[in-house]
Amino acid sequence: MSELSFSATIKKSTGKGGWHYADIPSDTLLRLRKLAGKNGPLPVVLRAGAVTWHTTIMSRGDNQWFAAIKHDARIQLGVTAGDTLTIHIAPHRPPSPDK
Repeated sequence: MSELSFSATIKKSTGKGGWHYADIPSDTLLRLRKLAGKNGPLPVVLRAGAVTWHTTIMSRGDNQWFAAIKHDARIQLGVTAGDTLTIHIAPHRPPSPDK
């Protein structure tokens, strides 16, 4: 699987629940879409350090996209809003069902 990397500052949503996320740089987004062969919301695998999790990149509008940094991942990594993280990202391709 091809992986892309970027550094991002973890941000916390001001909305209900206060979930955490990282903005995806536009150049990384373009390369990620090319790897996946699709546009729009995209299931991805994220990795930071030894921690891996699945999520879907989502749009905030104005061609700005983000990925959620799940609670368990933040706890394992010992990070919170304002910290910078090097993130490795790749399209998530679930295994093909057996025929």
